Amino acid sequence: MPRLRPGRDGEPLPAGVEVFRLALGLMVESKDFQQTGRVPRTVFDLSSGDKASSTPRLSVYASDLTRIAEAWAFLDLSAKYGYSVHISTDQVRTVGAEMAGHCRGHQLVVEWEAKKIQDPQTGMEVLDERPAAKGHAGIAGLSEADYSSAARKNIKRKLAAFAEVRPLPAVSPVFVSRRGRRYHRRGCKAGRASILMCRESARARGITPCRSCNPD
Repeated sequence: MPRLRPGRDGEPLPAGVEVFRLALGLMVESKDFQQTGRVPRTVFDLSSGDKASSTPRLSVYASDLTRIAEAWAFLDLSAKYGYSVHISTDQVRTVGAEMAGHCRGHQLVVEWEAKKIQDPQTGMEVLDERPAAKGHAGIAGLSEADYSSAARKNIKRKLAAFAEVRPLPAVSPVFVSRRGRRYHRRGCKAGRASILMCRESARARGITPCRSCNPD
């Protein structure tokens, strides 16, 4: 299979590509999941940020371009993310085809979505230039404008039936200086204006630990 390359914003991902998103432990660890292993459909609920986008899509990442630890580093450190939820573009298309007759807007499909962040100096949204951001995509067709409430619940149940849940590997948060040379503990004076990243990703990129705060 050819090497996966990110496409233009809104362009569908190729067939056979695995995508994933992170889920809160409380979202997954329901009594039903513990007893049956069934993934709750709520893991496919759009976040407030997803809904506010000009094209509402459920935020996901292509596994070939973004590692789980890197996706975790993009998210709120205080949130208790405990699992990754995996599904393929083919499986999403299958559900979309089954529910095509109920669609009243954007059909269910996985599309590339340029990841954006807020510029701390201007407050404006800019493209996220971090390497791992290139794997960002979104599942379109899950908003209120696309299907009725009943149809969306059915779609999420079908997606959940295909999905695979995996416990997150252990990740250790560190803070990388803007110059990208060293990583630090939270609060290290030498790491001001730093970027949150997991230690594993920092090491993989050749970034070395700070000698002052000894983050290892």
